[in-house]
Amino acid sequence: MLATICAEAHDEARRADFCTGYVLATYDTLAINGFICPNPNSSTDQVMALARRRLADHPEDWDKQPSYVLSATFKKVFPCKR
Repeated sequence: MLATICAEAHDEARRADFCTGYVLATYDTLAINGFICPNPNSSTDQVMALARRRLADHPEDWDKQPSYVLSATFKKVFPCKR
């Protein structure tokens, strides 16, 4: 469902707000809790482009929990060096 909402977000402000809010809340929660370590110069536009591309390119994951799909993507792209 999130993939559909984000894909159609450009056509309707409310959908865009929901999509952006969901993606950034997931991203911020992971970053604040140390599960991802994004570059300080990462922008909202970059995060949203990454999320939209991941959702659009992997329809096989559309039946999975969106926060799981986004978390896995963000952890891969913004790993913490331990």
